[in-house]
Amino acid sequence: MGTGELAKLDLKQMRAYVNVLVSAGNKRIRRLQKNVEKGIAPEALRGVMESGGVFSAKGKDRNQLFREIVRARKFFNSPLSTVKGASNERKRRERALFGETREERAKRMKAERKKAERKRKSEKRKNKSPPEVEEPEDWIPPEDDSFRPTEYDSERWDPEEQLKNTFRAFRMFKAAYPALMKSAGFDSDELLKMMGSFSQRGMSPEESVAMAYQEIMSVYEDMEAARFDADNWEWQDVF
Repeated sequence: MGTGELAKLDLKQMRAYVNVLVSAGNKRIRRLQKNVEKGIAPEALRGVMESGGVFSAKGKDRNQLFREIVRARKFFNSPLSTVKGASNERKRRERALFGETREERAKRMKAERKKAERKRKSEKRKNKSPPEVEEPEDWIPPEDDSFRPTEYDSERWDPEEQLKNTFRAFRMFKAAYPALMKSAGFDSDELLKMMGSFSQRGMSPEESVAMAYQEIMSVYEDMEAARFDADNWEWQDVF
């Protein structure tokens, strides 16, 4: 329904129209809220909650109802207002930053654990048990078992935390060193990928910024050195 058609509605008709939007919009909000912990891109949910919370037509006058219509339309038009759209966007971001989603990583690690277990059992069947050797009475087993491989702990890999750290480091660096990025020829996509790799290695946002500064400054210094050599080429003796 266009703006012109809405203007022709009386208060009762407009309230009835808004109630339809309220019902549909609040269903979407509840679905998104139920799936927050599973992992979704939260912008649409956060935006609607910050702009007024759940939709409602109760006790509103004509102008307030019109603003509720505008708010609902903005929410519906966002591809992140559905669970599928918000989930797909979260997966896209994780692939861009980490090369795989949390689901793909868990599946890969599970397959690797199964493969390692099959290999271990196969080697155990092939190798015959060595003859028992009588141990001396004063022999004490070593306490250090650090040589044993540790199993992958999926709880340690927190993609939500890594995503937050990545974007925080990204914003911190852009705010602190815009001139360095421009001089070294680094765009936002390159910086974001760099911060993603640092976060995946367990670095804090502050550590990521420091590491990025070192790497980008190194690139800038190499560029300056090359430019200096090119500018002074005519003065160099060629043998």
